[in-house]
Amino acid sequence: AAPSLACLGGAALCWRLLTPVPPGVASSFIARLPDATMGPLAVAVPSLFAAHMLVVRRCKTMASLEAARKSPLLLSITAFGIGVMSTTSVMMIARSGGLAAILSGSTDTGHLAFGLFTASLSMYHLAEFATVARYNPEVVNIDSFLVNQASYIAAMTFAVCEYFLESRYLPFLKGWAVLRWCGLAGMIFGEVFRKGALIQAGHNFTHKIADDSEKLHKHELVSSGFYAISRHPGYFGWFWWSVSTQVLLCNPLATAAFSYVSWRFFSDRIPYEEHFLCRYFPEYPAYRQRVPTRIPFIP
Repeated sequence: AAPSLACLGGAALCWRLLTPVPPGVASSFIARLPDATMGPLAVAVPSLFAAHMLVVRRCKTMASLEAARKSPLLLSITAFGIGVMSTTSVMMIARSGGLAAILSGSTDTGHLAFGLFTASLSMYHLAEFATVARYNPEVVNIDSFLVNQASYIAAMTFAVCEYFLESRYLPFLKGWAVLRWCGLAGMIFGEVFRKGALIQAGHNFTHKIADDSEKLHKHELVSSGFYAISRHPGYFGWFWWSVSTQVLLCNPLATAAFSYVSWRFFSDRIPYEEHFLCRYFPEYPAYRQRVPTRIPFIP
């Protein structure tokens, strides 16, 4: 309940600050931003990150750190930030023309793509947390949002920097309608696969690969539905979602980097995970032979 209220609180506060943009503020800090609606987000991200670090640094033992990772305070801080991001994205999309601009075949000269990108991030991370909270409430912690991996933060930071640098110095690269449509289609396709797989797997799904000592006896092999199309539909969906976010932003460098890094990650992770799955489930080798991953160049 606490993270949900915090998310709604962040969204409501951001909406209040942006409706309308306070006079006088736009002439100073907000005027330096690519879009005025990014003000609350630009303030919230570093502030909430500092709050995270403060909570973590106060933990003197591993036990206290593990307790902090599950604390309503840390979960609420994260949810509040996602709430701010969600409202920021809605306002950016609305200022850029809304649905008509999304469907338009003309080149976008504003930051519609970035609004759609942040909206997708908000929905992705909230849905990840909600899925874990619904089906595996006993393991819910800050990791359930999937926002605290250093490599992921670095990748998204690189993508955002590329987007705004190219928007300023190479604007002809941005706003292509065809790439906007392809990116949106790929993001929706990937999210449907990933979240559909998570919901179908239910309590069988965890973000962490379990070894023999951690395997839950209630786990069973799921091989129907999404899992009959890809034996790792969550990974398959995430691969196409992550790459499509960069297609949407018209980021050539990040598109290439996300494609390679995502593929490399899964090419290492899938064999490692399947080593344990073959030990857990005697029927898994036959299932692996029958159903591919559908991720390019990973059988």
